[in-house]
Amino acid sequence: MTKDYYALETEILGVNMKEPILQVRGISKIFPGVKALDNVSLDLFEGEVVCIVGENGAGKSTLIKCLSGVHIPTQGDIFLDGKLVNFKNPSDAIKAGISVVYQEHKLFSNLTVSENIFFGRFPMLKGNFIDYKKLNKDTEKILADLGMTISPKDIVSTLNTSKSQMVEIAKAYSRGARIMILDEPSASITQSELLKLFEIINNLKLKGRSFIYISHRLKELYEVGDRVYVFKDGVNVGSDSIANIETKQIIKMMVGRDIGKSFKPKDRPIGKEIMRVENMSNNVVTDCNFVVREGEIVGFAGLVGSGRSELAESIFGYRRKTSGKVFIDGIEVQISKPKDAIRYGLGFVTEDRKTTGLILNKSVGSNITYPILDKISKFGWLNFGKENVLINESIEKLRIKTPSSKQEAGNLSGGNQQKIILSKWLLTNSKILICDEPTKGIDVGTKQEFYTILDELTRMGKAVILISSELPEVIGLSNRVYVMRFGKIVTELQEQELTEEKIAEYSMKD
Repeated sequence: MTKDYYALETEILGVNMKEPILQVRGISKIFPGVKALDNVSLDLFEGEVVCIVGENGAGKSTLIKCLSGVHIPTQGDIFLDGKLVNFKNPSDAIKAGISVVYQEHKLFSNLTVSENIFFGRFPMLKGNFIDYKKLNKDTEKILADLGMTISPKDIVSTLNTSKSQMVEIAKAYSRGARIMILDEPSASITQSELLKLFEIINNLKLKGRSFIYISHRLKELYEVGDRVYVFKDGVNVGSDSIANIETKQIIKMMVGRDIGKSFKPKDRPIGKEIMRVENMSNNVVTDCNFVVREGEIVGFAGLVGSGRSELAESIFGYRRKTSGKVFIDGIEVQISKPKDAIRYGLGFVTEDRKTTGLILNKSVGSNITYPILDKISKFGWLNFGKENVLINESIEKLRIKTPSSKQEAGNLSGGNQQKIILSKWLLTNSKILICDEPTKGIDVGTKQEFYTILDELTRMGKAVILISSELPEVIGLSNRVYVMRFGKIVTELQEQELTEEKIAEYSMKD
């Protein structure tokens, strides 16, 4: 790139385009059987937000790890301020001014905000005691600089996801980080919290700090980003100013095809009532009543904390109910634990795939067949041949990207982990599938695959309960939607009534 190029970019984008503070040149990273990055190049300038988008497995996480010293690139170079750097570990990257705020925060939950921010760098008094007065004062200054309304003395375990994220940013800021990499920062926070995050990012940009922002929510790019890089299969397939590119162009580059609305809920053949829930209550929800019929997707919408997940958990036996009845095919059933629910034909794609959805240190194959081991065993002996056939069929059917069925599930991308969870419930032949935020944190291409699978299942006569915070997802897939607020179902909307405005109105109605 020439000086003329930077002058042109400065004029177009209105940001400081002298020389990149970070230059990535021809980075490749090869793992056994997988080329995760292939000749990737990228520039980041002072006071700029560069967004990186791509499907799960596109190479975004691998690039982050190369930039932060977790991985050493197989080939290629990284330059900071025009000087070649070689990070051997994360500590090297932090010292050079690069910090990562991961989607899953890495804070000490039993320590205070100030202890987390300055961990390993505490101000000390004589006698080797921590100077807590100075520690809290220094933390107060940092939080005030960033416009954060958090107390230095708060225990991290008492903070919500958004505030924990802010503590991570404050920690990076306190270390003098010039480049902050935000990995899916909006995955588990509300819209108001997201706006606060954008405000913090913009304040730090004015101080000359730069960001690499990774998100599957493309709308955010236009609110916070200056430029975007699109990744596909480990390759940078395009980049442009945010102002010059439309969402549909980004999606087409990401997945290699246009994604339009192709589902027609009203065309599904709806059958008889398959499940009825009466007066379901637990420690969060009160007197919830609804029905589900064969061949339909029933959506559940509402703000975070409205009780959608908790309602589903009681139905499936994850959470103790205080009252209520569940009827399957017109017969009341007793479900006190998930094993009971599975026996009655229920499956549950949980919101937290890493905690309740998968056994991360077990193989892909083991996770897929875990719920049906009794069906492929005889006299206590597992039929390995039959198991391998089912595993390979599932991997092929759901297009799970894995070097081998023996690969640990924890090593796969989020979208592929979600496919594993779905595949195991398909093997149990569940007739009612509860999906709680099934596309959370996965890319648009994998989302479309999930949508297709759910639509196909209902056309086979199965039923789906879809819990989602993404209103276009709920509206585009559902035959009917129940809206929840403060632990209660406040209305049922038919397909012809489904609009984002209508759902939002009932979600926030007093």
